[in-house]
Amino acid sequence: DRCPAEAGDDGFGCPKKKAEKLEGLTFKSGKATISSNAKRLLKEVAKKLKEDDAYKDLKIVIQGHTDNRGKAKKNLKLSQNRAKAVMKQLTKFGVAKDRIKSIGLGSTCPVDDNSTAEGRENNRRIEMHFVTPENDGMKCESNYVGD
Repeated sequence: DRCPAEAGDDGFGCPKKKAEKLEGLTFKSGKATISSNAKRLLKEVAKKLKEDDAYKDLKIVIQGHTDNRGKAKKNLKLSQNRAKAVMKQLTKFGVAKDRIKSIGLGSTCPVDDNSTAEGRENNRRIEMHFVTPENDGMKCESNYVGD
């Protein structure tokens, strides 16, 4: 048992990890280039994925999301490119390639209201999902219901 202080979901092992929004990981509008500040953040994420017993054996999916401004096809491509850029950076920091996949969901999975600037900012995000036998990490997991 790699998590002796925590009960797993089935009473054994580690509890299932919830998806994590990678806070502070931002991109310039319309771009998929990772800033030096974001690289520092991803270096810490990679360290956790490689060294923390609760994470080091998990497979992950990096999901890219956008707000609903602009054309849906362009947003989908942008979200895919951003997720792929994050995945590549994590592998540069030593996370095994066979542990990571990436997917872009465009504006199809909002977590907030796209009619406000704050809501759109919340929707422009990168999330790290953990693969389980029941969940391949490739689908929207937002419970947001718009007006």
